[in-house]
Amino acid sequence: MHGGLDRAFEGLQVRLLVPDLWQQEAIRALTDGFDVIVDAPTGAGKTYIFESLIKGRKFPAAGRQAIFTVPTRALANEKWREWKRDGWKVGIATGDLAEDLDAPCSSRPSRPSASDSSRARGPTFSSSTSIR
Repeated sequence: MHGGLDRAFEGLQVRLLVPDLWQQEAIRALTDGFDVIVDAPTGAGKTYIFESLIKGRKFPAAGRQAIFTVPTRALANEKWREWKRDGWKVGIATGDLAEDLDAPCSSRPSRPSASDSSRARGPTFSSSTSIR
């Protein structure tokens, strides 16, 4: 049983990710056309919801925009660069940078810093994820 059989399954591993019930409910509501705000602790899987919908081409519907809000400009920039590298049509608005604002997806900080608002640069944001 050692040797050949052990090697027979090499490379056949599958990464299976089953979303939690709350993630499934959010995904279902979004695909049904509802606006959704997800409030969960860091590392709980909020990004999974957003990315799975975009990767599955289930979202956003024509004429709508998915806005992914994050707590910092640094994280908005990081996600924007990652998604651009993955071939997404995604925009960004941080106060320092505004690009492709009409893209189907956009990465934005939830609260621009005081220095951003004092310069009156860029749009203002609510502290929630929104679909328009």
